[in-house]
Amino acid sequence: MKRHPSQLLKSSYIFFFQVPKLPEFMMHMEDFKTLKSVYMGKRMGIKNKNNRLTEEDLEAYVFSFSRPGAMVGPYNYYRNIFSNQPAKCHNVMAPTLVIWGDKDIALEVGMTAHIEQYIQNVFQLKVVPGASHWVQQDEPDVVNKLMWTFLEENDK
Repeated sequence: MKRHPSQLLKSSYIFFFQVPKLPEFMMHMEDFKTLKSVYMGKRMGIKNKNNRLTEEDLEAYVFSFSRPGAMVGPYNYYRNIFSNQPAKCHNVMAPTLVIWGDKDIALEVGMTAHIEQYIQNVFQLKVVPGASHWVQQDEPDVVNKLMWTFLEENDK
């Protein structure tokens, strides 16, 4: 994030998640309105109207995340981000494909600029036009084709 100050702003929610119990309380408010907004809202939600989640899909997410302890893992991921500073990058030996939506408001594609130096094998970055943070939901056919092509090309 040092090289991308605007990413720090986009990632400000990480600081909110550091506060004990408050994020959990906020997420549960109004029948998980925030969670629903993450997937369906204009700003962050799935962009492809043909592939949006149904009410049934959303209720499945709400049911899963409303279970006792269901949010512990997701919040702990963010709460532990600062526990290993400075972060150590390790070499990745496997062929690596990164698929990114160009309408992702949570993560800037520029964040990928320095990944390649840690990949000791094939590295491909594929940016999917019109796709959000939920690129696999926005463009499932495109994502599947990219993955199959990558796997076929790197089958050893």
